[in-house]
Amino acid sequence: MRNLKVAWTHRSGDFREGDNFIGGLSGEAPLQSSWQATPILVEDHLYLCTPFNRILAIHAETGAERWSYAPDVDLENFPMPRCRGVTQWTDQRVPPTEPCHRVIIAPLMDARVVGLDAVTGQTCPFGDVAELDLSKGLGPYDAGFYMLNTPPAITGNTLITGGSIADNITTAVPSGVVRAYDLTTGSLLWAWEPVLSIDRSNSEVASEGTESSATAATAADLRYQQGTTNSWSYLSVDPELDLVYVPTGNTSPDYYGGHRGDLDHYSSSVVALSISTGEVVWHFQTVHHDIWDFDVPSQPTLFETEIDGHAVKGLAQTTKQGYVFLLDRVTGEPIFPVEEVPMPQGTVPGDYTAPTQPVPTRPRSLFDLPGERDFIWGLLPWDKWACKDTLEDLRFEGPFTPPALEGAYTCRAPLAGRTGADLRSILFAKSWWSTPSTWALWCS
Repeated sequence: MRNLKVAWTHRSGDFREGDNFIGGLSGEAPLQSSWQATPILVEDHLYLCTPFNRILAIHAETGAERWSYAPDVDLENFPMPRCRGVTQWTDQRVPPTEPCHRVIIAPLMDARVVGLDAVTGQTCPFGDVAELDLSKGLGPYDAGFYMLNTPPAITGNTLITGGSIADNITTAVPSGVVRAYDLTTGSLLWAWEPVLSIDRSNSEVASEGTESSATAATAADLRYQQGTTNSWSYLSVDPELDLVYVPTGNTSPDYYGGHRGDLDHYSSSVVALSISTGEVVWHFQTVHHDIWDFDVPSQPTLFETEIDGHAVKGLAQTTKQGYVFLLDRVTGEPIFPVEEVPMPQGTVPGDYTAPTQPVPTRPRSLFDLPGERDFIWGLLPWDKWACKDTLEDLRFEGPFTPPALEGAYTCRAPLAGRTGADLRSILFAKSWWSTPSTWALWCS
């Protein structure tokens, strides 16, 4: 590592100053842009997206920009512009020397998916469809309340994607529906809504969605149920099992759930859907009645291992609580025992707290969860004392402390929760440092 040197630097220039996420919630000033993209390598070029949704092709050895595609996206409609990456698809019907054989698939903040030729950057249609419009069937919604930030999953000629919802403002948010499309025709194959009482998995019903967007939509455009939990993170696929693994967030709004009912069933879960039909095969919930915005923040990591002489197809799911749930990805059953641990009770009027929460027995948490106020920290002694005085009257019983009218604070690790696995059955996880200073930063 000490011998590594910078080979090249590329600057997109796509940056916007503004308040940070917390300071900008008042709406009085724009939020700053956020670089979140992970490039992909296709042959000798890197492909990525900027916070302004520009798609770039950059030579991997020299850093030279091959092409740039700037979609017609009104950035003023998106207070915190961001894009997490692109993906790629090979159209086997097109000869390798012809345009649109290798296609870069890019999600756009305004709920569209576009295809671009990997060599030239020219647009590539999906059959007779110029682009995929994910606003169909959502009904009217304000700009920024439904976005595509994360690259969709591609398996064969099928594209599968969820969407990012502004899920801490109102209950009347667009649906968190997960949809699959045929890339050769642009047609909708199926749609799965994360709610127990609705089944719209078949394409005949799902295809009835109509045009809807922030600027041109009516109540008649509503097809999918509002307020369902969404899947804003990365999906994983296992084509051999015909399964796509969907990590879900918690149901809107993040910190109150008195209205949810069946909307909670798939909240903060890993859900295995049939790639062919969109039907639920199994689901595992990591947080019951999530009123802390824990979500499931990361892509499920698929791995193969052997336990007690038996081959196991595994799935590792990390969480903001620091827990790592190891599941059999065929059945959804935990590989090691998961205990239902009693948790603090009592919250705001009209809501409730789940009596227990699932806690894995193995592996141990990525960090030590604080249970007392001894993690309070300050740059100077008086700073620490002032912080302690402020928190003294607030309720605190660990990270699952419920919201309370009299005041409460809880701790989580929003920067933890990324995993990888190698062929030696070793799981690698990015943990958020378990130090008092860190917990002071992320307690609220």
